[in-house]
Amino acid sequence: MIAMSFEDFRKVSRTKDADTGYKLEKVLDTVRDLLETDDNVKIFYPKNLFVDYKSLEIFMLTKSDKIILSRYNWKDEYVEIEAYRAIDIQCISIKIKPCEPNAKKLTIKFKNGNEINFDSIKDANETWQEQYSTSIENISKFLMLRESPVR
Repeated sequence: MIAMSFEDFRKVSRTKDADTGYKLEKVLDTVRDLLETDDNVKIFYPKNLFVDYKSLEIFMLTKSDKIILSRYNWKDEYVEIEAYRAIDIQCISIKIKPCEPNAKKLTIKFKNGNEINFDSIKDANETWQEQYSTSIENISKFLMLRESPVR
């Protein structure tokens, strides 16, 4: 289900320049400390990892149906972490361009009005767009097909 795992993320962070790699490792460590284990993550999506001019966002869905979104702002070097419950999703919308199989967009809307958006073309560079497209498809399938928890 995971197109890019924590370990993949760590390997990629090592290929960046020393300063960027160090910062990516610290972001990952901060998120891992909150989750307490990598095994808790079902789905992992590192938005903007390969887009130099945008802030890094890491989306994770945990085994306990929590949605964790962490943002790293390169300018002020803060990690901002938001947590949602999957049960609080109001709507999931996916857009697919049939003539461009790697062009997928996904929007997750929550009952409180917040949204999480994914775009396989804008969230990655050309090398990674196919993998990001697969990840978006996996996220949408998982969330759309999962059974609602009993209240």
